[in-house]
Amino acid sequence: LRRMIGWHPPQALGPAPISDQAPAASTGTAPARTRPLRQGEQPQVIETLGVEAEMVRLVALMSHAQPAVQERVRELGGLPVVLERCQLDEQNLLIREWALLAVRYLCADER
Repeated sequence: LRRMIGWHPPQALGPAPISDQAPAASTGTAPARTRPLRQGEQPQVIETLGVEAEMVRLVALMSHAQPAVQERVRELGGLPVVLERCQLDEQNLLIREWALLAVRYLCADER
């Protein structure tokens, strides 16, 4: 946590508010369930498009010039997960760009 507090993003990136993306259209689903599913009942879908892009963005920004973070993400198997996000996603346009930046930072100084 001390490293997170003292970390500053590269000047070229700057902070981006979470609200950059348009809110997802309502699907009419209720909040997450608190009881087990009944027989024949289907699980509810939870919208995660904006959250997914923000998580990839977080990995990209935290791994810039931080060898300890880069190594930990690689140890936890994060690189293949980020690589899967490098495809064009019409519903989540910026995730590909953040994923490419994350891959660049995660592979920096790789020996």
